[in-house]
Amino acid sequence: MSKEDFLKNLGQHIKQMREKKGLSAAEFARRAEMERSHIARLESGQTNPTSLTLKILCDALEMEFDEFFKGFKP
Repeated sequence: MSKEDFLKNLGQHIKQMREKKGLSAAEFARRAEMERSHIARLESGQTNPTSLTLKILCDALEMEFDEFFKGFKP
């Protein structure tokens, strides 16, 4: 799998987890204290999130790290 494909899959997973929690992208961005445009880049796979960014996203989703990645298929 290419790096680009991995990032797209990760972005789709982030979006699925956000939608599963019933959050709009704007509310998710507010909770994560990030710009809405940054969330859009993450969800579209245009940027590679750091481990700290993933932790912040998990906190915004009120999920543990392992719960967030459960079911993720790269």
